Amino acid sequence: MYISRDGIILCNVYNNIVKRSRRPFGFITKIHNDSRRTYRAIENLRFFSAACKFRFELTFDEFDPSEIARKTDKGLVMIKNTVALFCECVIRELREQVDSIQKL
Repeated sequence: MYISRDGIILCNVYNNIVKRSRRPFGFITKIHNDSRRTYRAIENLRFFSAACKFRFELTFDEFDPSEIARKTDKGLVMIKNTVALFCECVIRELREQVDSIQKL
């Protein structure tokens, strides 16, 4: 399974989800598209984490951007868990939106 460890895809997916939301706020306004330098990948991952905390009130217990960006085994586990939690949160919000529409 391929998971982007430089944060670019995560940031873009996050922005696309928020854009289509009923509550479109908390966009990630800065994304480093050139992440060949590790510090830029780390910043992208931090941007994603901070945006999730702000927009979805979601915090990741085991989240170390430097481990993820350096592509360690521990980092791979962290990014998989992070993506899973993010997806669960987004699905929950979407279900709430659908339920509120159906009640009308």
